[in-house]
Amino acid sequence: MWRGVMTVYACWWVASDGHVGWWSILAVTLTLLLGIVIGVQRHLTSLITAPMGLWLVAVLPVYITSLWHRPFLAGVVHGFLDVTIGALVVSLSMTFLLSLIAIPVRLVVPARSRPAVEIFGPNDSRS
Repeated sequence: MWRGVMTVYACWWVASDGHVGWWSILAVTLTLLLGIVIGVQRHLTSLITAPMGLWLVAVLPVYITSLWHRPFLAGVVHGFLDVTIGALVVSLSMTFLLSLIAIPVRLVVPARSRPAVEIFGPNDSRS
C-alpha cells in the first residue's frame, strides 16, 4: 500500500512541477506510520530496502508521466533526471525519515519473547 501511494505521489509531483498540497501530507504521514511499524516489528533492514523498492516500482510511471506532461526532448531529459537524481534524493530522505522514527520506536518497544530453541546434535537424545 505504501509503495502504491508513494508512486502516485511521485507521479503527481512530476506532473504538477512540485505543487501537490495534501498529497505531501499524506505521503509523509504514511512514511511515519511505516517507520513506526518497522520499529515495532524490529525490521531495520527495511529502512534501506523500502525506499529502494519504491523506486524500482516508481521508475517507469514517473518517466512516463514526465514524457506525457512535457515536450519530447524536455520529457526525456526531465524524466531521466527525475528517475536518477530524484530517486537518490527521495530515497535518502525517506531512509532518514524512516530511521528517525523506527530506531527510537525500536529502543522503546520491548522485544517480543521468543520460545527457547534447543539444538540436538547427532549424539544427543531426548530422554
